[in-house]
Amino acid sequence: TAAVEFSLSGVNAGTHQGVFRVAGSDAPPCDDARYFTVDVRPASKLLLLGQTEADTLFLREALAPKSAGGLVQSKFECPTASFDQLDHLKLSGYAAVMLVDPPPLAGSRWQALVSYVETGGGVGIFLGRQARRDEMNQAEAQKLLPAALRRQSRDATYLRPVAVEHPVLAGLRDVADSVPWSEFPVFTYWE
Repeated sequence: TAAVEFSLSGVNAGTHQGVFRVAGSDAPPCDDARYFTVDVRPASKLLLLGQTEADTLFLREALAPKSAGGLVQSKFECPTASFDQLDHLKLSGYAAVMLVDPPPLAGSRWQALVSYVETGGGVGIFLGRQARRDEMNQAEAQKLLPAALRRQSRDATYLRPVAVEHPVLAGLRDVADSVPWSEFPVFTYWE
């Protein structure tokens, strides 16, 4: 018994089938071939919203790194736009919309995002320096935020994943115990 890992590249979108065959023969010959099916899909489009394109740089590079130089196809396509453009964007063409350090937004912009979520879209909100408690606690924003904001804390802390069973943390399963988490402090966070 042996484990074999392989990858496919340059495969067009769609469903493709193939077969692995054992070179030579062994007994019984009926298990000398293994069949597989691959469903290739285009990269998911994620809209990154920021005040400027530079504000989305780190998230964009984490999701769709340009440093791979085309050697590895990203799972995501990440166009960017500013919050001012939100009123004119057709959100239904995106798998998710990510708000990076949103400033106070007009109720109509929050409602556009709520409508998008109600039709199956995903929204990620990454609060930063521009977040204002009173604006984020208004009814429109609270339809998307998990809880009302209480205060901004500057208590010394860092990420400490203790349960990595959730799918969102799946990438940390093999390394969670070996990462020096305390070396990556969080300086400010919202309670």
